[in-house]
Amino acid sequence: MERSAIYRRCRVDEIGIPLLKGNLKNVPMEESLTVDKPVQGEEAEEDESERPQEVQDYGIEIDYSELEDEEMEDSSPEAAARFDEEIVKVTAEIERMVPNLKASDRLGDVELKLAETEKEADKARKDSKKARDQFNDVKQRR
Repeated sequence: MERSAIYRRCRVDEIGIPLLKGNLKNVPMEESLTVDKPVQGEEAEEDESERPQEVQDYGIEIDYSELEDEEMEDSSPEAAARFDEEIVKVTAEIERMVPNLKASDRLGDVELKLAETEKEADKARKDSKKARDQFNDVKQRR
């Protein structure tokens, strides 16, 4: 069941897994894992209720050839903890690399405000020049 959940997560997150055969597209997004109940009047065998439920492998076979021999042989909890720690580090690094999408919105707002301010400054310069010219005109006439 864990393997099926991992396949689904990889499919949703678009994580590439090296496969020898099969395709993640064959893995359904939801899987019903209900156990068949006996028909009324029938009794379930004790062995069936204690037996682990089998889940399809969807024809997927993983290619482990990229792993080093030490990694393939080491199935200790320490190795799993090491891999989990590495996953957390890489995930945190990826999250830091994600661009701040709000920054582009803020940049657009600042650019609009800058354009407005430049227009106001140009108008103020023109008004100032006009006032200076009028002053000089009055001064000359006087």
